Amino acid sequence: MTGPRPEGDYVSKATSYEVKYHLVLAERLKDTARASPGLTPGDTAEFLANVERERARLSAAPAQDLDLIIGGKNASRLRRYNSAAWTKEEVDLESCLVADGMGRKPWVRGLKVPEAASVFLSREGEKSRVSLMKSRTQLFLKSFPIIVLAAGAQSRIDDGSHRAVAAWLAGYRTVPGFIGRA
Repeated sequence: MTGPRPEGDYVSKATSYEVKYHLVLAERLKDTARASPGLTPGDTAEFLANVERERARLSAAPAQDLDLIIGGKNASRLRRYNSAAWTKEEVDLESCLVADGMGRKPWVRGLKVPEAASVFLSREGEKSRVSLMKSRTQLFLKSFPIIVLAAGAQSRIDDGSHRAVAAWLAGYRTVPGFIGRA
């Protein structure tokens, strides 16, 4: 089961600017995403308005600002993003490793998305952050595609591990994302 797909074309070339833009957008809206949206139409509208406001701010900023924001936190991530060849496509969750630092949980290190989902359920139950995100999966993925770095046959999520695991728990097997290849 792939689950309902967010609108959009996810098989195309992408620029490092697009990827960095979405990384910073997701990071800036992390707190908003945690608190909102509820499942009411008003909460969803408020969340989408916050996304659009932040998109407008980021779009008005010079492209170099994204490099300063990302590079200031993680210079090696910036180098990886600038050197990768990017595509925007559907990402197969079954073959993706979650980020080693996902939620500061050492027990997800080296796990693929389905394994991480199973471990989250067994260790944290239905009250875990990823379980609570399940009902919001389509909205999150439409606003914040996951970012994956691929090297050979291995793909590792660089940003969006929680969204990917929540999507898996919600029945999605592929999600929209950016894939960077060295």
